Amino acid sequence: MSTTQLDERRYAELLAETLPVVIRTKAEYVRLLGEAKRLMETPEAALSEEEGRLLELLSIVIEEYEDQVHSLSKAEPASC
Repeated sequence: MSTTQLDERRYAELLAETLPVVIRTKAEYVRLLGEAKRLMETPEAALSEEEGRLLELLSIVIEEYEDQVHSLSKAEPASC
């Protein structure tokens, strides 16, 4: 975890630009995946604290959506 102070104004600007949401549609998924990809292409040392926090947030909502859409069904026990 970084101990860098979060610039709330800058973070709010990034949120306003990106508009992260709980993903409910494929279009939202594709859009936010693109935003995450853009941030991941930036070298880690060059990411600001605010960009890193945004990337973390996007990762969480993307993973949640992927878990819902691609959920694994329960396996049936093998019969002997």
